[in-house]
Amino acid sequence: MLYSIKNDPILSHEYINSYVSDFDIYSYYMGCRFKLNSIFNSPLRQDKTPSFGIIQNPEGRLIYNDFGNSDTGNAITFVQKKLNLSSYKEALAQIYCDLILNQKEISDSFTNITKLEKKTDSVIEVVRQPFNTIDLKYWGQYHISKGILKKYEVDPIKYLIVNGIIHWQYTKENPMYNYQNYDKRKIYRPLADKRNKWFGSMTKNYVFGHKQLPETGDLLIITKSLKDVMCLSSFDYITVSPPSEGSLMPAKAIEEYKTRFKKIIVLYDNDEQGIKSAKKMKDTYNIDNIIIPIDSETKDISDYCLKYGSEQTAILLKQIIDGQKIET
Repeated sequence: MLYSIKNDPILSHEYINSYVSDFDIYSYYMGCRFKLNSIFNSPLRQDKTPSFGIIQNPEGRLIYNDFGNSDTGNAITFVQKKLNLSSYKEALAQIYCDLILNQKEISDSFTNITKLEKKTDSVIEVVRQPFNTIDLKYWGQYHISKGILKKYEVDPIKYLIVNGIIHWQYTKENPMYNYQNYDKRKIYRPLADKRNKWFGSMTKNYVFGHKQLPETGDLLIITKSLKDVMCLSSFDYITVSPPSEGSLMPAKAIEEYKTRFKKIIVLYDNDEQGIKSAKKMKDTYNIDNIIIPIDSETKDISDYCLKYGSEQTAILLKQIIDGQKIET
């Protein structure tokens, strides 16, 4: 090395930043530009699934998070690990030699962090992981297979990252799933308390299951959630749901569905909110309603399947749907 840091009191992170920014340092040693608050393949290891991100902390430092191996650090630490250097001080010296002492040019396309505009909208990212026995057991009790989950773009995720910070982490006590719907997503933690069960939102024009619909069909069921969509789909029914429980289906979607399907019915919860929402659908779009029997002590089809099993659920669906026992 051309420069020795021995007994030199000025060579520090602050001194380096008086010449080049953290953004410049990361960019130079990665050999490319990058976006803050986004997830990409780790430059520190072989990484097939994007699991690396860089954020700005309250002190203005750019901090990397390598979620694949739970590693984090600043720009100097990054260089130390990237170049496999023996110490933090050696990394400082290397940066000094590369970017200051030898006066290597930094591309004008590398935007200085001080010039970056602050975003007001939250940046939501996820780190996906393979299905495990916990996932298959949870969804299986609702007669929902891995194939159905993949069809409706539901994936287990290891981390939910909001503005570069880990917001939630998957655990066996709190598994976590990404509901993807075109360019929007909702995060679902089925075992969490009510306030921490969901994250994210979709506009009223998004419909779960719309992407998976056939061109035409005899019957379309509108239910209240993606879980119920997937449960009904596992029994070979064609079904969709609004983006959130209690929201009204988009008028344009209903108009389209009436041209594609011979009959449309609503299957919402049999509780007060479900009955109210079903009545609104009836009054607005003139679509009939069926419900799970109240004496079953379950409010929706997925809960019914959980309590009574798939065989009894298939029988019930045949009775209330194929038998056309319609509540008007």
